[in-house]
Amino acid sequence: MSIRLRNLCFSVGVTALALIPAAIAAGVCEAMEYYKKKDYIHANKLFEKASVENPRDWKAHYYQGNCLLALGRYSSAVYHYELAASMTRNPHEVHLCQMAAYKAESTGLKSRVAMTNMRQVAQSSQLDRESRIERHKQQVMHQADNQAKAIKAKAEATINSERANSQAIWRGSDGVMRPDITLDRLHQINGEAESQIQNVKDQAQNTVNNIN
Repeated sequence: MSIRLRNLCFSVGVTALALIPAAIAAGVCEAMEYYKKKDYIHANKLFEKASVENPRDWKAHYYQGNCLLALGRYSSAVYHYELAASMTRNPHEVHLCQMAAYKAESTGLKSRVAMTNMRQVAQSSQLDRESRIERHKQQVMHQADNQAKAIKAKAEATINSERANSQAIWRGSDGVMRPDITLDRLHQINGEAESQIQNVKDQAQNTVNNIN
């Protein structure tokens, strides 16, 4: 084994090389190289491999927990920290693992709360947007209704005006003779009004359909 490899393994606190197979020690050291580069995905895979090859290596689980924490996989990080704590009898090492587990659990809780808040804000924004759209649609249709009423009122005013100024005398349905307009003229005025009203409603509906 090279001097560089021995020095690297010693610097990261790996158990004495005399007690660990060289292949496992090399795997842990390689994992630490990725870990120091903050390449947590590759480091996690190598620490996982090392923990499988040497199930009692608490540090492999501890650093795997660190990788998972950095990757936002909080529950998995807690699992490996707790597993690491159960593999060592050194009070300092146990405390280190327990504190790391507490941090991962707290961070995960904060992350879940933050995500919940973000979803609530997003849902609230969506509801506000939908409410604004619905109000806009109602305003458009309300304006169309007012226009329709105005058109109808104008048609009735035209009919009444022409009746008052008509030179023709017609017998009404009540049998009384009075000035009136012809049925053709009456149908013409009402027909034009209905056509205008339908046009207003169609335009309003098209506007509503394009509101989003």
